[in-house]
Amino acid sequence: RKLQIKPKKFMEDPETGEQKCAEVQLILKWGGNLTKLGENQAIRLGQQFRQEMYPDAPGGGILRLHSTFRHDLKIKTSDEGRVMKTAAAFAKGLLELEGEIPPILVSLVHKEKG
Repeated sequence: RKLQIKPKKFMEDPETGEQKCAEVQLILKWGGNLTKLGENQAIRLGQQFRQEMYPDAPGGGILRLHSTFRHDLKIKTSDEGRVMKTAAAFAKGLLELEGEIPPILVSLVHKEKG
């Protein structure tokens, strides 16, 4: 759950000359889950990214690199569950990984600190 308050409009106080917030935008987020459609879209995006960035690379390209340096690859995300699952689904498509999203999430996706 998250609450954001964003200042939108400022006015100058005529007495002090200070800038004061006159209008804010209130944003309420209560989480959410990655839908199956969203998961499939992220997987396809990962596949498309791999095909455009590493088209038929000799020697295996990114897929060979990943199998060689599997433990060195890290994906950083925010701490929202839906975002982390999307990153794992993207990695699944990018690296042609098999299986479900949770093990991919645990092994490759890390929360950004700070």
